[in-house]
Amino acid sequence: MFLVGLALNVIIAQALDHKTYAGERVSCSPVNPLDLIDDTGRPVIAVYLGESDRTDGARPGHDLGAPTHTNIVIHAILPPSLQFEGSRAGLNDLTNRSGGASILLGFMGRQIVAALQADRSDWSRLLQKFCAGFQAVSSRPIIIELPNHAARFPAREIVLSCRTIGEPPIGASLSGPWAEFHAKLSDDEELREVADEFKRAIEAPGDLGPYEKLLAVFGLSWDAGYAMGLTPHPPPVPHGVKVEPLKNVTWIDENAPEGGSGEETGA
Repeated sequence: MFLVGLALNVIIAQALDHKTYAGERVSCSPVNPLDLIDDTGRPVIAVYLGESDRTDGARPGHDLGAPTHTNIVIHAILPPSLQFEGSRAGLNDLTNRSGGASILLGFMGRQIVAALQADRSDWSRLLQKFCAGFQAVSSRPIIIELPNHAARFPAREIVLSCRTIGEPPIGASLSGPWAEFHAKLSDDEELREVADEFKRAIEAPGDLGPYEKLLAVFGLSWDAGYAMGLTPHPPPVPHGVKVEPLKNVTWIDENAPEGGSGEETGA
């Protein structure tokens, strides 16, 4: 819901890089995606993390890291005028024709689907590991307009509802898809700092014992874990709390004759 959503946001943005008309103009959660539009006259793509929930079939309880439905929102935006070169130069006049923008955005939608579903890049493979499947896909046309009608940008919004894997265990070392994701981030100079932050977020706090990590996965207190048989001993005594000795304890000696027992005071 949290780290897994952020990871999907990054993964999808990277998987779309150089796979559509937008080329390298793909950004992860830009505050103003129009800043990506420059004088080259090329489309842009902005990828955002949308809503997440775990209400569909999730078991009730304290586990906040269970698999979720997470929405990834993709905005494909056309500039006011296109400036394609080479074999695609004939597309430049489409935005000036009736329905031309819709045609271009339809082609971009197909390119996005192909990049996420059929491409075999490392990022696309990671997407298949973090997203167990798409619960729903929606698409709608939108118009982005600057104040005072200075300019209008035709765009299409695509929302992917992903059924995700669960959050990484709290305080555990990187493993599985998370280790692969961290390695890909670390290989990219621009994403290396993000990689370090992901690692810290997953492995902290680093002083949890093995049973504490287990309880953290399920969001259980030590008392609840002990009652369920998940821990081998009762909750640890809080620091500074004095425990009175047990009195009048009856014990049974299994090696004594039948009925052999005794009573100990002040044990």
